[in-house]
Amino acid sequence: MHLYNSQLVVGLAGEGGSPPGVQMFNLNTDQFGNGRLIAGLPSNIVNGFTSTSGVLYIATDGGIGRWNYTTNDWMDSITASNGLPSNIVEDVMAVGSNVYMTTPSGLFVWNPSTQSGATLTMNNGLMAQSTWGLAIATNNAGASTLIVSHDGRGAERPGVTLLDPTIQQVTST
Repeated sequence: MHLYNSQLVVGLAGEGGSPPGVQMFNLNTDQFGNGRLIAGLPSNIVNGFTSTSGVLYIATDGGIGRWNYTTNDWMDSITASNGLPSNIVEDVMAVGSNVYMTTPSGLFVWNPSTQSGATLTMNNGLMAQSTWGLAIATNNAGASTLIVSHDGRGAERPGVTLLDPTIQQVTST
């Protein structure tokens, strides 16, 4: 689920002959809106949600599905074919003007303005290659730190990397 204004966006898993989709629940009226099938969602395994002012990003095991709030329609997915290092996206978070996506092959940073992204890996200072979860911490001065968790996949050890999202640089592991 994801809160958008006064509505909850509820992911529908789908099973058997029922396709996956989303349905909006209005918290003010306690009413469900019409559900929508997710023909463009890259996978029915949903791992996380985040939104910018106009787009809902849905992390799945097949890439990132995008729902445009203005047009009430699906946008093209973000997948390995347009830059993701892996189609498995464990978490997604919008911070500032970028959208961060955790994958087994590194942290993908998507710029919605340019519709392009770059992958941060151990070569950029991440503690491990496989990234799993995201959180944000903001200090009293308003400076943010992105917290990237690592799952310890393969020979890697689990842990966290701290990243300054304003300059895309690791500050601590």
